[in-house]
Amino acid sequence: MDIDKDRKLSELISLKGVKNLEKIKIVPAKAHESQMNDPEIKREMNDIQEFFNTRSFPFKKGTINYVLLKGTYSHIERVMTIVGVFVNTTGKTICGLKTNLEFKANEQRGAQFGEILLELPQSFLGEIKENEGFILHIKVPVQGLDASKKTYDAPELSGALNNVEIAFPA
Repeated sequence: MDIDKDRKLSELISLKGVKNLEKIKIVPAKAHESQMNDPEIKREMNDIQEFFNTRSFPFKKGTINYVLLKGTYSHIERVMTIVGVFVNTTGKTICGLKTNLEFKANEQRGAQFGEILLELPQSFLGEIKENEGFILHIKVPVQGLDASKKTYDAPELSGALNNVEIAFPA
């Protein structure tokens, strides 16, 4: 399995106005398919699809890539909900994913994010084909962020995928 461990999310910065060589199709994970009738979910899917249609990313083939889109901070809960898209460029259909995610706020060096161990079995993920991506909202414990700042855009946040394990259908 040719997977980039420790690939930094900051390497996935878009080049505005340039289209992807391979079009990325945003699809729901199997566990989210029942939510597709919700107008807010549809709007988010359409907005993110348009985002991918109008940008190019330096995706490396043979890997799982993660594009961090934004974070919303709740000072009361000391949690940031990070929205991102996992993109399958392995060359094969995948049906499971396990990885450690690490995040940081680029401008706030004192901020500390909890490390997330993410395990998405086939019952959650379903099958994600080559050049498909799925959206995931991840709640991450965090300390040391400015209480008055609620929204963080992708350039303000970065992170890494570590110890990536992928399951392929039999």
